[in-house]
Amino acid sequence: MSRSTVTILILSLLTAFIYQPFDTENLVKSDGHSRLLVLTAHPDDECMFFAPTLLGLNTKDNIEIFSLCLSIGNADGLGMTREMEFHASYEVLGVPAERRWIVDHP
Repeated sequence: MSRSTVTILILSLLTAFIYQPFDTENLVKSDGHSRLLVLTAHPDDECMFFAPTLLGLNTKDNIEIFSLCLSIGNADGLGMTREMEFHASYEVLGVPAERRWIVDHP
């Protein structure tokens, strides 16, 4: 197999994996209630990578979503702005303030 064939095969498999519908049935515990933690490295990762999943999961009554971000994204001195944007983003995504945290240890 040529290198381009292998690359196309891998990209096809990754695309199929990404577009596979998210199976929420396996998230639910036997008591009918589950928790999900979204762990991200920077503010804005939640909306860039997880927004459709989070919006879909928020329609389920039996799933609580929590968020933990490991930095405020202060690379360009915009840490406070990015922290505010993080909270505003999760407000739109339906995750309450008491279920989202930023831990910034430089």
